[in-house]
Amino acid sequence: MAYLSGRRVASGMLPCFGSVAVVLGLMFGYIIPFDDPVVVLAGNLILLIGIAMIISGLALYPSGRRESRKIRSILEIVAARKQVSISDIRAETGLDTEYIRKVITDMLIAHVLFGYLEDDFFVRDIAGGPRYYR
Repeated sequence: MAYLSGRRVASGMLPCFGSVAVVLGLMFGYIIPFDDPVVVLAGNLILLIGIAMIISGLALYPSGRRESRKIRSILEIVAARKQVSISDIRAETGLDTEYIRKVITDMLIAHVLFGYLEDDFFVRDIAGGPRYYR
């Protein structure tokens, strides 16, 4: 719901948690000092899961940036005008009208934008908050 999309958040969190899992997987044999094959297998499994989390987080990074760029282009158009129609935004950005409506609705709920949606128009409330998003 916030400015960052889910993919963008996941691309930042997965490598972070993955690196923690890698460190935990490497230290697992020293934390639990048993030469039991189950403990060794659990440590190796945690290590592999950590590596997979790092790789998947890095793989999500470009799509998260692309998503943020789309959202930013919509917000720049909406924040600069007092009243704008969704079809005008669609003509300028080339994005789907339902996606534009979803982004504007999410930004209204998250208090990034101030105003209201009325049919095909978004009307910005200039008394409600800052003119440009943060």
